Amino acid sequence: MYLNSSKNSNNILIPFRQATSQSFLTFAPEFKKRQMNNLLKLSAIICLAIFASCKRGEAPQPTPSHFLHYDTIFVNKESALFASLAFAQASEDYFSRQIQAPAQIAFNPTQLAFVILPFPGRVVNSHVRLGQSVRAGTPLFEVASADFIEVQRDFFQAQSERDLAHRNLERTKQLHENGVASQRDLEEATNEFRIADEELRNATAAVKIFHSEPKNMRVGEPLVIRSPIAGEVIDNNVVLGQFFNEDENAVTVANLQKMWIEAHVSERDIRFVSIGSTVELRVNAYPDKIFSAEIFHISEMVDEETRMINVRAECENPDNLLKAGMFASVVISATPQRRIIVPATAIMQGERQNFVFVRASETSFVKRYVDVETIVEGNAMITSGLQVGEKVVSSGGIYIISDGGFFMR
Repeated sequence: MYLNSSKNSNNILIPFRQATSQSFLTFAPEFKKRQMNNLLKLSAIICLAIFASCKRGEAPQPTPSHFLHYDTIFVNKESALFASLAFAQASEDYFSRQIQAPAQIAFNPTQLAFVILPFPGRVVNSHVRLGQSVRAGTPLFEVASADFIEVQRDFFQAQSERDLAHRNLERTKQLHENGVASQRDLEEATNEFRIADEELRNATAAVKIFHSEPKNMRVGEPLVIRSPIAGEVIDNNVVLGQFFNEDENAVTVANLQKMWIEAHVSERDIRFVSIGSTVELRVNAYPDKIFSAEIFHISEMVDEETRMINVRAECENPDNLLKAGMFASVVISATPQRRIIVPATAIMQGERQNFVFVRASETSFVKRYVDVETIVEGNAMITSGLQVGEKVVSSGGIYIISDGGFFMR
């Protein structure tokens, strides 16, 4: 009985299980679809909620102060960057480049005389002292010389022979007029006189080198040595009784009213120097005094060791303040040339070349490369890259570099 009942129950359960499985398989796809739709809707709602919450907590974006386009920067007029900028207009003016160079004071060699005896002799008298001012022809000292005595003899002998030839010619002329002397005798007398006269002129010229008045000269008198130029005795080696050879320097006379300035200019700066340029110089002895000179010669040679060129100028020295051998510092003013001028603060230094910011419009600025010759008293002298009338950023350009993103190139 038990077995039958169990068997029947199993028979009843089998159809029920089969019916339940078939029902589940029928409704599973619709259930999954509804579940997926609900899941997508829920995800969308969550995303919208998160986005809304983010939007509510986000701060408003400020207006940019600038933006860069190639080498041009556009600046917001209301920004702090624009307020920090100052502007200047490029102008044009004459500019004279100032060239500094070392120099040395020297005597004018054309006004420097080394008095050397023409003959060996012994000093018998002296007329000057060291530092004395003399004129051209002033007696300096006297020398007894045998060679000079011989020159005197030659002069007086030539003078005597000329006088004799002249008397002979006058007598022959009278005899020829009276018919006593022939024409040949007259011609011979005339020729002898011409030769004697020429000899006297040569002897006189030789004596005048040493004596200003040959006619007043006496045989045996000492040779008077005179100053060849006007100036000051800067060296005196004369001692009474001293014997000088003909190649020894006895006295040196120099004109100190004008001194030479020998400046040494760098090879790269010589193109700015010209004859007639003004030179201002200072010496250590008078640091507060400025001396002025004018260039009269530029050497045609470059020193191979220093690559310097010698430039000479002449300077007035009425008070004898400048001494030969002094070192000096000179400033040479080159020939004035027209240059574009902007404030030095407008120049920005790049790695390869300087540049400025040119104002293209009210709020736009272009980076422009320029060639700067020099800076004088806060102004930059521009040789290329700018035109007269262009406006540049004279102050605040560094902020454009840092905020604008320009590279220092």
